[in-house]
Amino acid sequence: MEELPAIGGPAPARAVRRTIATVYVASFATTGLNQAFTVVLFFLLPAASVGLVNWGTATGTIVFYVLDLGIATSLVVTAKQTPVQLRTMVGVVSAFRLVTTAIVAAAWLIGTLFRLIGNPESEVLALVLLGFIVRQFQTPFICWLQVLNRQAAVAMLGLVPMLARLALLGILWRLSLVTIESVLLASLAGDVFGLLAMGAIAGRYGRPRESGVTPIRLALKLLRASPMLTISQAILILQSRFDWLLVAALASYSALADYAIANKATELLTLSGAILGRNALPWLVEGWSHPGVERTVRWLGFAVTFASFALAFLGWPVLYLVFKNKYAGAAPVIPVLAALTPSLTLYQVLQFALLAKQRTREVVIASGFALAAQVGIDLMTIPSLGIMGAALGMCGFTMVVFPAALWFALKNELFTQKTALELGLAGGGLPLALLVIFGISRLWSG
Repeated sequence: MEELPAIGGPAPARAVRRTIATVYVASFATTGLNQAFTVVLFFLLPAASVGLVNWGTATGTIVFYVLDLGIATSLVVTAKQTPVQLRTMVGVVSAFRLVTTAIVAAAWLIGTLFRLIGNPESEVLALVLLGFIVRQFQTPFICWLQVLNRQAAVAMLGLVPMLARLALLGILWRLSLVTIESVLLASLAGDVFGLLAMGAIAGRYGRPRESGVTPIRLALKLLRASPMLTISQAILILQSRFDWLLVAALASYSALADYAIANKATELLTLSGAILGRNALPWLVEGWSHPGVERTVRWLGFAVTFASFALAFLGWPVLYLVFKNKYAGAAPVIPVLAALTPSLTLYQVLQFALLAKQRTREVVIASGFALAAQVGIDLMTIPSLGIMGAALGMCGFTMVVFPAALWFALKNELFTQKTALELGLAGGGLPLALLVIFGISRLWSG
């Protein structure tokens, strides 16, 4: 068994940059495989079936992000400050997850028995929820490796379920057995492989130097941090998935398929902020100025802005080459979402920086007002404008949340005014540039 490093010690700048580089390579490989899996589904299944799968995924994502209770974040912060044994993490988190599983199972059973959801939706939702349940039990292993500054190992392990899913999907395709149910079962099997791999690797580093806190004390610490973290996570996931449910309810499953694929086109870039924020969380506990972090954020802003600019102009042509006009409704939405991507990406980093300093209340305030603006716009515009209305709702969210998060971070002295100005320009420069370009093109064509 390998001897562990001191949990609370700071990581040197070179180690931070090397780890972040490895994390990004592995995480983008994982996300790329996930996008490939999704593209195959969009290609093989009818648009209505694609919409149904995305409805189930959106529902499951909302439910489990709320019922996560903020454990994934608070556990890393707690264990970084106070030594915790792996077996204690596993025992406490598993107890929380079993309660979550019982609640979700009871809700699904009531909805099915009383016909609150239809038969196709019930079957899809059951398989999707099982996958989320399996992934929930990965939490203690992921947090343990992150606390030990082994974020690269976590990122590499993320490849396991995606490789398994793609392999199983290939077998299903060769046997002409591709259906909604078989695809979701393949996805569930991949999640099981991922859980087993995560547990096996984390177990290699399972012997701490110190005894750590007792299970009861750890559970109490997590519960004390839970209310505000739960609210912040609920708002975050509602922002990214509630509009999907509104599109399905106020438009159609086919419209949701268009909106989902437009989101997938930009999601790879937006997730880069969450990848950095979550993996840099142990370092952000030490401070924004931690060697290697600030420079990485600066390069992230530049890279995402460049990629988003390209996506605004090339997203639909590439999509057309793959699907022709099957998802033509996504064409006008992609440039709008691409313009928002830098702001949303950097907001993800700012959010984790505030959480690392236990400024959860500020995260809730900023995202809460932004979500209210988004939902209000969605309800007014989706019935008449369809998925373009949902895109306008995303604009409303971004225009509120990003400046508010910047202001809170500056107020709490997370960084200097110069850094705040750099982040503001990185987040707001692309929308202004695209507005000018499209405005000039409209005048020219008119």
